[in-house]
Amino acid sequence: MPKMWIFSLAAVLLLTVMGIYAENGTLIAVALFYVVFAVIQLIVCKLLPARLEAKAVLPDACSKSKTVEGKIILTNNSKVYCGCVKIIARCTNLLTNTSSPLVATAFMGVKSEAEVPIKFNSRLCGAVKINIETIQLYDILCLTRKAVYVPLESSTVTVLPQLYDVSLDGFLTNSYDINGSQYAENMPGYDISEIYNLREYEKGDSPRNIHWKLSSKYNNLIVKEGSMPTENCTLIIFNNTISENPDNISLLAEVMVSLSQVLIENGVVHTVAYLENSQPVFNCIENDLDLSAILPKLLRCERTEEDIFNCLDNITNEYKSVLCFTEKLCTAEQTGIKFITTDSSENENCVVINKDIIDSLGCIEI
Repeated sequence: MPKMWIFSLAAVLLLTVMGIYAENGTLIAVALFYVVFAVIQLIVCKLLPARLEAKAVLPDACSKSKTVEGKIILTNNSKVYCGCVKIIARCTNLLTNTSSPLVATAFMGVKSEAEVPIKFNSRLCGAVKINIETIQLYDILCLTRKAVYVPLESSTVTVLPQLYDVSLDGFLTNSYDINGSQYAENMPGYDISEIYNLREYEKGDSPRNIHWKLSSKYNNLIVKEGSMPTENCTLIIFNNTISENPDNISLLAEVMVSLSQVLIENGVVHTVAYLENSQPVFNCIENDLDLSAILPKLLRCERTEEDIFNCLDNITNEYKSVLCFTEKLCTAEQTGIKFITTDSSENENCVVINKDIIDSLGCIEI
């Protein structure tokens, strides 16, 4: 409430002067009431904590640089009159680890609810999450304030990536056979016709993978894990290590999603891998639904100091084609991997991309 207290004091002084000048006791009484009420409110706020709850209502997704309109529902569950309320929050892009401040104001009575409209935008793709840093409660004259912390129940807003034209240039033009005759030895996959492992049912497992005969025998749900075909199989790695340049990590994510879309259009089954909680996550992509399902997870995976190649062991050897999207080229020797990077270091196995190159060529050649 910057400068609000100046207007409040001016109003009180104006009422007092007008009351004295006009010899009107009512105006003086009104001015006195505001001052006394502010003092009482200040004492009550100091002695009794305000029980506030906050919930953000936001859209699921938006485009880059488009203004997102949402609201924070603030609920006062106490008998304390909050008066003027200032919400100080921060919008954080989980993918790029960038943030911007967000400030909103409202007026709260006793046991009341306020819908506070908010607006923000992100010029980079990713997932934006809102966190409340503090809520400041002001007296009716905005002379004093009390800071309280209120956790915000919030969902992330997926900022959709921009899609680019990608030319595979013969690198991955063949349609991949989902029933390949060779299978990976060290990891499960999507080909359920070749069983990789049997295990107990876990929440989220597809009912189609339940082994009903064994389940009835052991009186417990048993699911089948499929094998990963290695014939004509492609792995796309997103190296989500801590980024030096947020624009680079956003661009790499956009190009990777664009490549995955082109592979789907060409009938190429592929796997997307990234780190989540320092553990590699593998997602098989067969169609647009698969890509849409992993997109929010991929765009909200937070930066990690762990290099993904330290977690993959020899799994990359199980694939015929391996592409890695990374901001910086790995220092370790990685054979058989093609890098798509924003690093300008010369390397025969890498494709350097940036906005200038994309704008000049009109497409990305991999």
